[in-house]
Amino acid sequence: MFTIILWIAGAFVVAGITIGAVKLGGLAFFGPKVEAIRRSISEESRAHVTGTNQNLGRLLRQYDTVSEAHRGGLRELILMEADTMPRENLSPTLRSKIEAIERSY
Repeated sequence: MFTIILWIAGAFVVAGITIGAVKLGGLAFFGPKVEAIRRSISEESRAHVTGTNQNLGRLLRQYDTVSEAHRGGLRELILMEADTMPRENLSPTLRSKIEAIERSY
């Protein structure tokens, strides 16, 4: 009876060690791939924020120079573009200009 209990306990220990080794092997194999995907997504989102800030800056410069007749359409375009991302991702200058446009609307 005692021998059977030792065999069962030994089987659990061996199974635990095997599962641990498989997990570590999986991390060694899949870990770098997961990290590369996470980094790619992070860089793409950073590029999106930069591009949106640049586009909004360009639109706001145009807004300051166009006639009053064209400002309505440009105002709508600016507000739609600004709504595509959280306000905390906008630069402080852009944020204040967009808030001023929203108040004047």
